[in-house]
Amino acid sequence: GNAFRRNILVAEGAGTRVFRWEGLPFARNVSDRNVVWAGGRPIRTGRIMAKAVQGPNLIENPGCEAGPVGGLPESWSWALGASDDAKVAVVSGEAHSGTRSLAITHGSGNARTPGAVTMAAPGRSYPYVPGAAYVFEAWLRSDTERGDVRLEAYSWKHGAHSWVADTPIRVTPKWTLHRLVFRLPDRLSSEYRDTMDTFQVRISVSPLEGTVWVDDVSLRKAVPTDEWSAWRALGLDRGSVVGDPGFVAASRGDYRLKANSPALKLGFVPLPLERMGPYKSSDRATWPIIEARGAREMLRERPKGAVR
Repeated sequence: GNAFRRNILVAEGAGTRVFRWEGLPFARNVSDRNVVWAGGRPIRTGRIMAKAVQGPNLIENPGCEAGPVGGLPESWSWALGASDDAKVAVVSGEAHSGTRSLAITHGSGNARTPGAVTMAAPGRSYPYVPGAAYVFEAWLRSDTERGDVRLEAYSWKHGAHSWVADTPIRVTPKWTLHRLVFRLPDRLSSEYRDTMDTFQVRISVSPLEGTVWVDDVSLRKAVPTDEWSAWRALGLDRGSVVGDPGFVAASRGDYRLKANSPALKLGFVPLPLERMGPYKSSDRATWPIIEARGAREMLRERPKGAVR
């Protein structure tokens, strides 16, 4: 894993995420003893947890009890197979509760295109409310243990936008409840688009031979934690400080630290800024440097004692 310690992180924009860690095992990657600052605004990490859920289950026919055996559950939107032998159908006699579930089955055939997955979308399209949080849950089991299943929430419009929140899950032969907590991008987020008017949820399974059963699916509104609390609940940055890092004059490009900077108390070693960057040399055409628009000077040599 990696260790990310004793850094200064400043988010200048209102919608800027301080961290963007995707697809990493958090137990094997450490972040701690950093100074984090967003100008007094909430710290964005892209992680949330649900303090509570509220309201009814938005998914109709969550247990697949309505609709014909061998077909798609009634009120479920759609299903798409990744291979010619993929089957997505209601079965009887295999269920977490009731008598039915949805079986997603693949034979030994290959996917039609590399990376293709079989998907099933419970429920329907839901109105897009910027910044709204939800909990998507499903009970799943498989004939053999596998880690190629994902719970996903998405908003998509051809030629306009494509957004996905997902979590990989490991499915076993025992019925187990799995959960995805997600927040729809708000208007300050770089991921938000004006064309976002609906969203859906889905279950995705890669075309490995075998069967995954799905039952008792739910989608409920969530009361979320703030993103910084959810980040720290993962064991990250518990020894870090949220506060102004104490630059001398950041607005003028002076990023030296004041004597009372919280970063110094965490063991941050100041960079020798006075020994970095362009310097006077007989090799230069001009001094001070006159840069062309969009150009940046490249050092050909460094003075004695300069940091590499």
